[in-house]
Amino acid sequence: MLTIRSPQLQAFEEARKADLSRRVAAHLRERHPEDVHHSSDAQLVEAVAEGLERGRALGMTWESTLAAFVCLTFTIAPRFYEHPAVKAILEDPRIAPNLLIDVLLSQLSDEEWDQASRLRRDE
Repeated sequence: MLTIRSPQLQAFEEARKADLSRRVAAHLRERHPEDVHHSSDAQLVEAVAEGLERGRALGMTWESTLAAFVCLTFTIAPRFYEHPAVKAILEDPRIAPNLLIDVLLSQLSDEEWDQASRLRRDE
């Protein structure tokens, strides 16, 4: 009988996370080059990995939700999640973590997105 030990499972999980980081970075390079042109490939993958961890800390587990969260950090602002309206949604315990991005996209006004994008300029 095949037994997979904890260190092996951990290695699989780390490989899965690294693969997702690379795939999201490639997506950003392809679809949002103007937002990532200043980063080397290694820097971009590292920044994506950090964003994925931030999304996981919010309880997100679906790759699609995690990827969308990271894409927003590049296309809106690195700290868009600090905007009060965004933060209120992200911290609302009534919203399932994997639905947070959908709720953000459906409930935030254009003005709130614009305000969140100013976090980029205020760094």
